[in-house]
Amino acid sequence: MENEKLWYVVNTYSGHESKVKEKLEAKIDNLEAVNSFLSECFEEAGCSMKMMMQLELVTEELFANVCHYAYDGAVGMITIGAGTDDDMLVLTFTDSGKPYDPLKKE
Repeated sequence: MENEKLWYVVNTYSGHESKVKEKLEAKIDNLEAVNSFLSECFEEAGCSMKMMMQLELVTEELFANVCHYAYDGAVGMITIGAGTDDDMLVLTFTDSGKPYDPLKKE
């Protein structure tokens, strides 16, 4: 990707169709599988090593938050999508757990 400033991560359905999707249990034990899946997507999108490391950190945090908080201790499902839209990498993390609003946190 030519301009590394044009990247973002989406934590809800974005309206973009992802080219690749992975559906798995939202368990922290699956973090390695998530990282492997996304690393492959980042490489195919032409991300630099620096961008890949930044995206990995963000996506690990998103995945861990779903695992720890979305299902109140139960195991739910999460779908992770990756695709491109023009010169942007689009990631989607979709789950059916309880919503989290950091602005309402006490």
